[in-house]
Amino acid sequence: MFYLRIHVRRTDKGSEAAFHDVSEYMKYVEDYYIIYQYQNPNVNFTKRVYLATDEPTVFKDIRTKYEGFEVYRKIFSFLH
Repeated sequence: MFYLRIHVRRTDKGSEAAFHDVSEYMKYVEDYYIIYQYQNPNVNFTKRVYLATDEPTVFKDIRTKYEGFEVYRKIFSFLH
């Protein structure tokens, strides 16, 4: 069992960084799994994503838009 991990930062970056939609992250995740399946045609696997984020709505967004994935999460809370 393995997971692809992504880290989506939103609330603690403020105006320091540009906003990136989850589709920008998930494109790389989807591409990885396409290549993995091509290279391992006889392997049954589940598409899993481990999400680290400071914004709880990102989890719901990924779960809604990418139903073929199991999504696990760690939500960070930063106190300023």
